Amino acid sequence: MYFALTDKYGNIIKSDSESKVSVGIVSSGDKFASTLEGQTSFIASQGVFVVKDIIYTGSPDSIQSISITTTGIDSSIPSNNPSQNASLS
Repeated sequence: MYFALTDKYGNIIKSDSESKVSVGIVSSGDKFASTLEGQTSFIASQGVFVVKDIIYTGSPDSIQSISITTTGIDSSIPSNNPSQNASLS
């Protein structure tokens, strides 16, 4: 999977080769715990993250969720925070 950090105009922030993206499991409360194997943190290269070689294992017939977080978005800036955007309109 590829993820990119973009500005408000959709341009990739190519100057960023330091931010990190992390992949994790959102607890489902399922009887059997889900697992992620492999690397779960990735560093940007010119604003682009290449997320690869992750193996996700979960219970059959269950609903599972993963979380993807990044250090590359400053949530203290109102336009970067969806929960604050709702109050701005």
